[in-house]
Amino acid sequence: MKLLRYIVALILFLAVLTFTLWMSRSDVRWFLDIPSLALILLWAFILGLSRFSAADMGRAFRAAWSGAPVSRKERERAVVYFRFLGRSLLCGGAAGTLIGIISMFSSLDDPARTGMWLSVALITTLYAMILAGGVVWPALASLEQGLTDSE
Repeated sequence: MKLLRYIVALILFLAVLTFTLWMSRSDVRWFLDIPSLALILLWAFILGLSRFSAADMGRAFRAAWSGAPVSRKERERAVVYFRFLGRSLLCGGAAGTLIGIISMFSSLDDPARTGMWLSVALITTLYAMILAGGVVWPALASLEQGLTDSE
């Protein structure tokens, strides 16, 4: 992957996101929820350990991001891992959404808690989509491009 191009695209994405928040007069703190982010990351990591070793995960990230030459077999393994990781992140986001909605329904008598749980439901989905779209899909595209280039 062209790391510089990825970094520029990531900076542009964050700039657009920041501009959107600024224009809507939103408080950035509303979009920061460490437990939701931890849920998604831990969900994906634990699911990954059910199928891949930690060393396999590390090799997959190195294959995608290091720019060093990688064998076709390692590239294929990395593609399998990143496909799995993308699905795991989105499933973690769905699980966080369901947890937030169930908690929201259980606290309908308290409007302050209802709003808090609704925000948890939505922010976990947002985090999953950002991680999948910003990390997994670019890595997967780079790895698959390398497979087609080597044919």
